[in-house]
Amino acid sequence: MQKHATRIVVFAIAFFQVAGKPCLSQEKTKDFLKVKKTKLNSQSTPRETYEGHKNSSLNLDFVTAFKYMTEDSQKVKLGTEVYAAYNSLQFSQVDRKEKEKRFDALLKKHGIDIEKAKKPIEDGIFPAKKVMALVSHVKNKGECFYSLIELNAVSLPKEFQGDDANDHLTQFKNPRIGKVKIEGNKATVIIKYDSNFEETRIYTKIKKRWYIDLMATIKARTAD
Repeated sequence: MQKHATRIVVFAIAFFQVAGKPCLSQEKTKDFLKVKKTKLNSQSTPRETYEGHKNSSLNLDFVTAFKYMTEDSQKVKLGTEVYAAYNSLQFSQVDRKEKEKRFDALLKKHGIDIEKAKKPIEDGIFPAKKVMALVSHVKNKGECFYSLIELNAVSLPKEFQGDDANDHLTQFKNPRIGKVKIEGNKATVIIKYDSNFEETRIYTKIKKRWYIDLMATIKARTAD
């Protein structure tokens, strides 16, 4: 039961789920994927961290966006996208073989095991430890993440808001931060959506700065 819950949470916190989405034209893709550099804020409160991460993600500045997350969170995000990117290629109807060659080259560049990245997940389970191990040694995880998005060249939903993978679904439209409860170095953050749906995330304070903590969020949800 816990493994099943972990699988659901990991998929829910991915940036994008790209399989089956239409490709953009070459010109539109170039404009759409243009990165706008953002400045890292002080992260002095969970709200600052949320807004900073959301803003940099909206501007496709994932190098900065990843700095708002704990090290383990970065591994979960990137590892999830590696598997998602490969799965999306299996549904690609345009230049599939060429895209897969570029995918292999990208993984090789960042030292990611190509064979492991293409290995099916057993019984549909998406274990966090396996995801993290795949990309643990990648130096610039934000850059690698953006390269995977660029490789797929897919259209994103207009409602896309930062770190929410599923806000192209009605339930996840227009995420915004709600109540924040701080206890020591941990903060419970409520994220609200237009559908009145809410979810809880955990933030962790490290050396006076607040970080998005996906692993703590996973553990909290699977413990329920």
